[in-house]
Amino acid sequence: MTVVNPTQAHATLCAVFDRFAGAQGPAYHHVDGDLGFAALHAQAQALAQRLALDGDSPVFIWGHKHSQFLVAYWAALLAGRTVVPVESDASPDRLAQIAAVAGAGRVLIADPLIDALPLGDLPFWRVTLDSKAPGPMPARCVPDTKAAYILFSSGTTGQPKGIAVSYANLADFVGWAQVLLDGMAPALCISGNVRYCFDVSLFEMWFSWLSLRPISALDHRALYNTGALIGRYRDHRLGTWVSTPSLALHWVRDKQFNAQTLPDLHTMLFCGEVLSKSLLNTLWQRFPDLRIINTYGPTECTVAVTAVDITRAHLLDARPLPIGRARQGTQISGATGSGGLDELVITGRSVGLGYLGDAVKQAKSFPMPATYMTGDWGQAFDDMWYFEGRKDREVKLHGHRIDLNTVEAALRAAPGVEDAVVDVHPNNRGLRAFVLGPTTPQALEQTARHLAQTLAAPMVPRFWYGSTLYPLNANSKLDRTAFIAQLQDAKPLIFSPPSPALVSQSVPEAMVVAG
Repeated sequence: MTVVNPTQAHATLCAVFDRFAGAQGPAYHHVDGDLGFAALHAQAQALAQRLALDGDSPVFIWGHKHSQFLVAYWAALLAGRTVVPVESDASPDRLAQIAAVAGAGRVLIADPLIDALPLGDLPFWRVTLDSKAPGPMPARCVPDTKAAYILFSSGTTGQPKGIAVSYANLADFVGWAQVLLDGMAPALCISGNVRYCFDVSLFEMWFSWLSLRPISALDHRALYNTGALIGRYRDHRLGTWVSTPSLALHWVRDKQFNAQTLPDLHTMLFCGEVLSKSLLNTLWQRFPDLRIINTYGPTECTVAVTAVDITRAHLLDARPLPIGRARQGTQISGATGSGGLDELVITGRSVGLGYLGDAVKQAKSFPMPATYMTGDWGQAFDDMWYFEGRKDREVKLHGHRIDLNTVEAALRAAPGVEDAVVDVHPNNRGLRAFVLGPTTPQALEQTARHLAQTLAAPMVPRFWYGSTLYPLNANSKLDRTAFIAQLQDAKPLIFSPPSPALVSQSVPEAMVVAG
């Protein structure tokens, strides 16, 4: 299949779908049963016929990982509607807020476990998996600039923030997904790790649909039963994995997650968070021949905009792991900021339509068409980009300006540290470090001393907390707020950085005091 032409976006997506009709084998593995490509084609087309006659407003798809969700998703795309995916565990208030912001005109209930619709008079249909033969699809003329999907995240106010992405944006991403696939060994099965309200799931869906390989769906209600889930992936012969680094970190806690149990797993693609060298080392110990792809991209820019194959040479580099080079049709530049860092500015075909109902934020973040100001710091070396954290994480403490990104990056590079969150003590008594990995006072002290030799004294946290347990949010990222909350009442290790004259010497015991 060739790279798509984004000027004929809807037709391009439909051409991918048309291939399902003659495909043999399963498209989706689920604990409630498999769904074949031919059945997905017939059932989505039958539902699309109803949606095509039902108006033009966005379609609210409410569900989790059931195969009904994929039927509803494709039906909405075929009918030229806008997909609004929402998880089944969303609260009634959030459902109502999302429906109002998106302007949804129809709800598709795509989860057999959902009994009722708490959305007032909004009309709904239940998605059913039947064998009714579809008739011909009505002709649809869908502008490239129309929103293909709207995803919601909570902003700083806690209110759902709607981000719209066009059919042209989606078609451009599909073309890039095909390029990534062309460089992979054929996969017998694609992971189904990511919830459909999180755009990283588009990697899994389109890898499956472009290659006509099945997805093996991970039900997040069984997330902590890793033994059973690994067994499913083994039985389905998992070949390509997509997730956040935090979800992979959750899986490597299970010793069965290795090349002996999953001998067909050859590629892991990461998106959504910083990929640490600690996790990378662990993965290569478990899967020595594993190909690891690191990507970066905000939801505002169609899933991801960069990619790079991580090599063992990157582990030896003093810099953090790179996020890659820009994909075709997208350009990344830097708006000069402080400390030699640039704000990443993304332009091109990947840039979405922007925010719904927030003209002020839209004007600030999308100053020109197809241009997005990310709010992320980055640096480039020979067109290879490195992520340096968020712009809004600079604090002033005791007369010193401190970039919390820098402290967290240094912590992630410390031996034994899997991840870290740094903030300011509520009483401004110093920085607090919440560390995933080391837990004993001795291990925390060693990490603190390591940091004291690499950072200026004001940047070294005074209060240290360690844990091997970490909460995940709905998008399978480290839930930073919950991670802090579970540790902040514990007794911290209190560390006093050595004076500059002692940096090269061992730190006297008197400088480290248990709190």
